[in-house]
Amino acid sequence: MSDILQVLFSLAQWPLAPEDPDAVAAHAGAVRQHLHDMLRLADEPDGPARIAAAQGLLTGTSSALRAVDWKPWHARSRQKRLVVQPLAELTDGRLVVGPHLCYASAGIYGNFVAQGILPWTQPPPPRRVADALEVVRDRKNRALETEVAQTLRAAGYVVVERIREQDPQRLGVPSLQTEIDVVAGRGADSAIWLIEVKDPADVHVTPEIRRHLDGFYVDRRKPCYATQLQRKLDDLAPYADKVAATLGLPTSAQPRVVKAIFVTRAPVPAGFVGGPFQFHTLRDLVAALDGANP
Repeated sequence: MSDILQVLFSLAQWPLAPEDPDAVAAHAGAVRQHLHDMLRLADEPDGPARIAAAQGLLTGTSSALRAVDWKPWHARSRQKRLVVQPLAELTDGRLVVGPHLCYASAGIYGNFVAQGILPWTQPPPPRRVADALEVVRDRKNRALETEVAQTLRAAGYVVVERIREQDPQRLGVPSLQTEIDVVAGRGADSAIWLIEVKDPADVHVTPEIRRHLDGFYVDRRKPCYATQLQRKLDDLAPYADKVAATLGLPTSAQPRVVKAIFVTRAPVPAGFVGGPFQFHTLRDLVAALDGANP
């Protein structure tokens, strides 16, 4: 993926004369030579082959575009798109180089990869790439869990995080069905907060939004996120007082109750469809919990 980004940023520096249009046609050999001149990667033993492979992935042809249905509302699930293949090959073999388009494409690639996904779904990436992207997604979600815990501690909450199902004693309950992200309570507040942290990738088009909503609300081979959170709530709800005692909270004048919520970094579609649990963003989390404990 770094090879693709290097090639795109190098093509974004393609020299244009003052009288040139925003995109120019150049021979494939000239494009290859420009990349070899610009990139240190060319000096590595496998550098030229890697540059050629990246250039190939970024090159689209009219025949390839005609061979697939044009469904712009499918975005990532479309196999051929100019935004991810900004080098257009003409019938005479020349390549259309648009420096501004290449720069924009590099930004698109960077945004997707930073979220642990690719800007396409087909063909699937090699196993090594898929595994690396999964690690990125896991780290991204773990980072948000840490930020949620830090934010609540700064607001005076007692926080326990990342409770594995093998460690129910950390919450004073007899058993857990699955790992819990964050549990928090403060002072004599009646609410004990069971927090499921999710940092999903951005979605923009209808099919992606549909899959996003299904992930939160539709059970398939794996239980959806809402079902998983309900199971966690079922584990804790009967033992609210024990959870409070384990957290070291003082006696409350109100009966303790465990409340479950989702926390995301930014607003997500799943938070606007009236599901069984409330959604809060990291930014509004403390204010929302304060409002629930007037």
